[in-house]
Amino acid sequence: MNFYPHHIGDFNNATRHLTRIERSIYRDMLDMYYDTEIPLPIDFNALCRKLLAKSNEESTAVEQVLNEFFTKTVQGWHHNRCEEEILAFRANITAKSSAGKASAAKRELERLKRIAELNDSSAAVQQPLDSVENSLVTPFNQPEPEPITNNQEPIKANTPQAAIPASPKKSRKSPKIPLPEDFKVSDAVIAWANKNGVQNLDRHFDSFIVKVRANGYVYANWDAALQNAISDDWAKLSNQPRGSPQTYESAKDRSRREASEQLTGRKQNEQRHDIIDIN
Repeated sequence: MNFYPHHIGDFNNATRHLTRIERSIYRDMLDMYYDTEIPLPIDFNALCRKLLAKSNEESTAVEQVLNEFFTKTVQGWHHNRCEEEILAFRANITAKSSAGKASAAKRELERLKRIAELNDSSAAVQQPLDSVENSLVTPFNQPEPEPITNNQEPIKANTPQAAIPASPKKSRKSPKIPLPEDFKVSDAVIAWANKNGVQNLDRHFDSFIVKVRANGYVYANWDAALQNAISDDWAKLSNQPRGSPQTYESAKDRSRREASEQLTGRKQNEQRHDIIDIN
């Protein structure tokens, strides 16, 4: 035992009549008893040597204490209170050891249970994964079948590769961009304006540019945005009286006209006063 309970009241009551040397010898005997957890040696001289009792007075004190508080047996000098404390200490150690073993066994059982649950979960997940993997793997010697739709003739084995139509690629949407610095009325917008009888195209264009810059609009197709602005009448020109139909001249048309004028020496705009150059 590394420690033992020392009941001060019990010890004082039992040793109040002893001398100081006898009380000291008695405490040393108790320490030896608890430390070795066995009765004190029968050999008196050996016991005195271990207790450092060298003088006659100390040897006499050893003899007096043995006779009063200990019982001589075959195993050695026996002490009832010491034996009770040692038995209680050993029982406590045994109980703690059993509890520790039970706790360790319980933890091990829980650990094995968790491992089994994880293994079951892994097996449940692996089974559908295996089936998916098997469905994706094509056997080495088996050619992969070509997909055939209901409204399509079967593709023959000797059909040239160029004859097989390629699957259409999905077109990506153009990103929206700010107003280009060189943006102007394109030939496509001019053709659209002439077709739809748009009047005051230059004013529509100026109003569109002002609102776009003021609000920071961005578009993917600026020609389409301009056409929508004209259709929605951003310039608020729908309430104005409509004049005679106007025809707008693109840069390409103007180039053709100027080349013709140089060849003929005649101004074409003199004959067509309704043509408006917006470039």
